[in-house]
Amino acid sequence: EHHPEYLSPRARKYFLKNFRRFAHRADRVGTVSEYSKRDIEQTYGVPGHKIDVIYNGVDDRFQPASEAEKRAIRDQLTAGVPYFAYIGAFNPRKNITGIIRAFEQFKDSSGSDHKLVLGGNKMYLNDEMQRAFHNSKWTDDIVFTGYIPDEKISGIMASAEALLLVSHFEGFGIPIIEAMKSGTAVIAGNNSSMTEIAGDAALLANSNDIDQISGAMQLIATDHNVRRELIEKGLERAQKFTWDRSANALWESVLKTINP
Repeated sequence: EHHPEYLSPRARKYFLKNFRRFAHRADRVGTVSEYSKRDIEQTYGVPGHKIDVIYNGVDDRFQPASEAEKRAIRDQLTAGVPYFAYIGAFNPRKNITGIIRAFEQFKDSSGSDHKLVLGGNKMYLNDEMQRAFHNSKWTDDIVFTGYIPDEKISGIMASAEALLLVSHFEGFGIPIIEAMKSGTAVIAGNNSSMTEIAGDAALLANSNDIDQISGAMQLIATDHNVRRELIEKGLERAQKFTWDRSANALWESVLKTINP
């Protein structure tokens, strides 16, 4: 509804035709954040009392890694140097272009040896992302992992200096809490649902402001006290998001549907 340009024509046609209708025909609607609840209410005109917020949980495989495990993963990915990570789809709304440009600015200003690890299938990079990568003078410090099996994502996440999720739009932003549970600092966008999910346990940056994203990288790389505080807050915050809580909230919604 807000960014149809981020979808394929076929998916866009299906969603725009059907999702408003689904929302109105349903007895109740479940969604993953208060932000999304307000959005459904305002965009589709669905009464708020009909919408239940059911937060996502985080898989138990996401856990902090030992220092030995982190060294082994860094040795494999980045020749042993620290790295920032993005793991997910290369959809335009994820702001991969902005991440690459912010990383370039961070490298120019800091002289740091940090690398950028982009986890996902490189074939889904669009022309804009490809140009941002090929035009960067720091291409040797940008690592594309390709597809990452589920069993390896947690280790790569836990070994990063910080996760970058500075999307232009998120309905929830599950990598935020995956990184927090992994003991990894988070740099997140300050829009849509991400402020709600991250709380005070992440550095927030305007997804359209390269200076802010780069500045957050610089702070993580140079201020170990800030990074340690974010990790501690993140570990605590991640405990609020469990699949047991999600299941209980969904069951309560089912009961409301059965016994309105």
